[in-house]
Parts: sequence; C-alpha cells; structure tokens
Amino acid sequence: MKDTKICKICLVEKSISQFHIAQKPGKVGTDGYVRKTLCYKSSCKECLREEQRKKYHSLTLEQQRNLRKNNSCNTPEYRKQYKLKNYYGLTTEEFSAMILKQNNKCKICERKMNSPQVDHNHSTGMVRGLLCLNCNTSLGLLREDKNILYKMISYIDNDCI
Repeated sequence: MKDTKICKICLVEKSISQFHIAQKPGKVGTDGYVRKTLCYKSSCKECLREEQRKKYHSLTLEQQRNLRKNNSCNTPEYRKQYKLKNYYGLTTEEFSAMILKQNNKCKICERKMNSPQVDHNHSTGMVRGLLCLNCNTSLGLLREDKNILYKMISYIDNDCI
C-alpha cells in the first residue's frame, strides 16, 4: 500500500497519516459493495480545517451562534465524559462505580462528596480514588510532597507562640 497521497487542494504529496479516513474495511455502501481496504479523504487534514474555518467565518453571527448552540459536544455531560476519558482513562460507568465503592465519601476525610474529584498520581498518571474538592485542592497545593505535609502536622502540633 502506498504511504503517501497528493492533496487535491494544496497539491502537495503528504504522508497518508495527514489524511482523514473516509471509510474503513467492511463498510457496506448504498450499492451493496463491501469495502476491502481503507479509503482516505482526498484533501489533507490541514486543508480541510482551513476550508471549515473559512466556511464558519463566512456565516452570519446568528448562524455561528446557532451552530455553537446546537453542537452535540457543547453539553456538560459530553465535556465530563471527554475529561474523564482523556485525562484519566475512565468511562462514566467506571466513575460511577468508584462513587458507589467509596459510598460517595472522600477517601481522605470520609465526608460526603458533593462533586467528586478524580485524584491521580501526577508522576504515573494512575487514578488513586475520588476526593472532595477541599482534599483534592489541598493535595495539589502541597504538590503531593510528604515532607511538606509532615512539616504542617508538626506545625499544628506545636501551636504555641
């Protein structure tokens, strides 16, 4: 299979990875034909983005507003799903299961969580559990440094002037 393709807009030969996939093998067309190989768009990703940008900016402000308003990605549910998947590798089902497993209580202070926060190790990226906003913020402000935490405990224990 050829590793390059010429874009029909910029007429530059580019790597096949610079083109979106139009159809995958196994796709059945309207005429009943079953595609056996990958089919790529005729324009590269860069040119398609530029065309879309021009088309969007040629619309009236009202049309642009309607496009943004009706965008399926512009919902709190979608943004939450996206963040869980791309930041932490979690599905909403896994997130809900974690809430149930922890009985909707913070892993540190064991208080009821209003808006559970995903806690993860910033070095490894591994999810540790769900925390309340205060505990998660505290860990972040301490930069997850045990020494700072020990010093704070010592400071609290010696509360005389």
